[in-house]
Amino acid sequence: MDPFSATGRLLAQKRLPWTEAEDLVYVDHHMVPLMVQECYLTASRSLEEAVAASEMISDGNIMQRRLLTSQEWALLPSIVATTIGASRTVSGSAPFNIFPKSLGKGSSRRAQEARLHTIGRARKISGASFRLEEADSMYSILARSLMVEPPLLADTVARLDAIGLTRDDLMESIEGVVTPLGISTKTRSAFTRLYNKKNPADRILKRKAIDAMEDSDAESEEEEM
Repeated sequence: MDPFSATGRLLAQKRLPWTEAEDLVYVDHHMVPLMVQECYLTASRSLEEAVAASEMISDGNIMQRRLLTSQEWALLPSIVATTIGASRTVSGSAPFNIFPKSLGKGSSRRAQEARLHTIGRARKISGASFRLEEADSMYSILARSLMVEPPLLADTVARLDAIGLTRDDLMESIEGVVTPLGISTKTRSAFTRLYNKKNPADRILKRKAIDAMEDSDAESEEEEM
């Protein structure tokens, strides 16, 4: 049985013997709890059901993190129990299509962290330091120049080149961790067109040179150690 079928049966057949319900969770003890978490609100028929199920799911999440960080596998039966409890607390059944959105969000988060790490290398700081110390002020300075009339497109491109960042760094990576200022679609399109016209090959070579220099510095540090 696959996790989708196991979750559907777990939520549809509330009176299964406990051992059979456990077997359904053990089909995939990582995915099935996530899938129950994804659909418990849809399956709830009252606020009371949703609250009770969410408390069980929260307890299961706490134990799941503890298990993953400390490898305390004795917690697994309790995690399974909270999943079964949540599925029996709600009155409804699972929707037809179930997939844990948290998995997609985790992938997006890791991709964002990788992009911030790349920006940090260009700035000669860590990605975390860039996000905490520079992202807000840098975005404010660069983005506000695109919100005046007329927008200062060429000035923004020149500033990005001067600090070793790209259009994607600004519009995707940095904007993803700050409060967006609401740059109009028209201005975004005009800025992208201008950016792509201005020496794209030189810009790529510059970023590669920065990365190569950072790699060389890291190798030198390792040799010294």
